[in-house]
Amino acid sequence: MGIENIWEDDVFSTYSLTSAIEELPIKFGMVRGSGLFKVEPIPTTVAVLEKRDGVLGLVPNTPRGGPGVTPVAEKREVRAYPLTHLPENDSVKADDVQNIRAFGSETQLMQITSLVNNKLQRMKDNLEITREHLLCGALQGNILDADGTTVLANLFTDYGVTREAVDFALGTSTTDVRGKCLAVKRLVEKALGGRPLSGVKAYATDTFFDKLIKHAEVKAAYANWASNEMLRNDPRSGFTFGGIEWVNYDPYVGTRSFFTDGDANVFPVGTSGVFSEYVGPADYVETVNTMGREYYAKKEATKFNKGVDLEAQSNPFPICNIPLTLVRAYSSD
Repeated sequence: MGIENIWEDDVFSTYSLTSAIEELPIKFGMVRGSGLFKVEPIPTTVAVLEKRDGVLGLVPNTPRGGPGVTPVAEKREVRAYPLTHLPENDSVKADDVQNIRAFGSETQLMQITSLVNNKLQRMKDNLEITREHLLCGALQGNILDADGTTVLANLFTDYGVTREAVDFALGTSTTDVRGKCLAVKRLVEKALGGRPLSGVKAYATDTFFDKLIKHAEVKAAYANWASNEMLRNDPRSGFTFGGIEWVNYDPYVGTRSFFTDGDANVFPVGTSGVFSEYVGPADYVETVNTMGREYYAKKEATKFNKGVDLEAQSNPFPICNIPLTLVRAYSSD
């Protein structure tokens, strides 16, 4: 195949490029990597969500063979959230492949494919960190655009509730930190309305985390734990205190922080139906009304056939379906 026709190879079709970018490694994002948010493909550009105000209830004992209990009708509310549209562009110019020649067992096709994959990886990295930014917003109930000010959705306003917040007062040596943890856990469990969970976790910003691990009560609790393992090693990867797993995670890009400084964002883990990340189809003719994928990639010849333009995109929207499970921990001193 001549190099002038190499772009017609099936390896550069929309399907193949999309599959290729999906297989590239994910380099960013503790929230994405945790699997907390279940990725749910949809065939539309808007996530229409139905809120049901029912609660879990105990089923009373009845005589065998008798009628069961009919659940009380639930109040329902419908909300629509437009998915974000995140396109990223790059190009491969004719000069980029000008001097590519077959070398040993590596063909021109393989080398150009490697060049394209490098471009796709850079674009995927940008999309990944953007998705992480959105997920961090969802964990705070306030999803912001890349500028850090434009509100895409405020879940507390939308649901008509106020976010619970607990002041840990970590600057006061006599503060009952374990009691604060218990208060936070009770807020999370109450918000779940009886749904099962495996635990409670917190992503703590640097300021909050440093105060937490320096507090006398926290130090004392771990003074004899595993031969002072916490005091000897780096605790930022996570440790459990007061029934909460505390993880130091304070992501940012440039000067743009993903979390509010000084806060720890607490949420339930090991529960279902609470966290979702909806992904919709790309705005290509061939993907209209198809089930969304996490990433898409496509190429198009440039004017005068001087190369090809590449586009990668993702169309996600993350949401916490029970915003009151998102408790803010902070320290006023």
